[in-house]
Amino acid sequence: MDEVGARALLACRLEAFISVEAMMAMKSEWPELMGVPTEEARQLVLSDRPEVTVYVVPDGSMVTMDFRANRVRIFENGGNVVRVPRCG
Repeated sequence: MDEVGARALLACRLEAFISVEAMMAMKSEWPELMGVPTEEARQLVLSDRPEVTVYVVPDGSMVTMDFRANRVRIFENGGNVVRVPRCG
C-alpha cells in the first residue's frame, strides 16, 4: 500500500472512531419524562435527538424486539408516559 492509500485508510478509521464517540455521548433514555403528557414527551425527545423517529405506543401493545438506534418508543396510558422512553 502506498502512502496515499495508507493515509486514506487511517482517515476512514479515525472518522469511524469519532462517529462512535459522538454516538456514545448522545442521550439514549429519558427517565425524567415518566408521567409527562405524551405529546410533550415526544417534543422533548425530538429536541434532544431530532434524527430519531418517535413512536407513541399504548402500554401493553406488542412491539418488535429488534434494536434500532434511531427509534424511540414512548409507552403511554391515559395520555401520559408510563415507561422510560429509550432508544432501541
